[in-house]
Amino acid sequence: MNKQKFLNEIKANLKDFKKDEVKRIIEYYDEMINDKIEMGICEEDAIRSLGDVNDITTEIKTNLLGERSNNKATNSLKNFLLILGICTSPVLLPIGIIFTVLFFLILILIATLFLSIGVTSISLFVFGIVNSIEMIMIGENIGIIMILLGLSFIIGSFLSYLTLQLYNVGKVILNYINKLFLKIIKRKRVVNNV
Repeated sequence: MNKQKFLNEIKANLKDFKKDEVKRIIEYYDEMINDKIEMGICEEDAIRSLGDVNDITTEIKTNLLGERSNNKATNSLKNFLLILGICTSPVLLPIGIIFTVLFFLILILIATLFLSIGVTSISLFVFGIVNSIEMIMIGENIGIIMILLGLSFIIGSFLSYLTLQLYNVGKVILNYINKLFLKIIKRKRVVNNV
């Protein structure tokens, strides 16, 4: 295999990643091959010494996703899908199944909490307004109306804030799960390569 074909295969296997990340990796391997050629190793031997393209790209994907999981602004769902792509080998398939089930269970739990608290906060706002209008129409004391309206807005605002914080905590938890499974995949690959 020549250098260009080798680099094109790496590029094709990393098509789901950002272009600047892929470019950096291609430049790294291009330089590595050139260094080996300068030391007197022929191009084919230099490429062969690097290993199988699929093993190389799996290792690259694992490392890149590990770096991304440390970033709080990363997209947990996209990383999840990329990790599943790594788990397609027969050895890693059971890990991929466990990872999928765990990821979706936690995602459903977070979504359920997010929706229930969010809907509750919206309903408190609506309840406060509707109840205040109703109490004004029947001639209730204005002080009691204002207290109830204020309480519904305060509690509704607190629940809205709680909903936003739950979203942020959910992202952190999902990133942690991604990172945990990447470590497991790396360990499993090391054990199987030995």
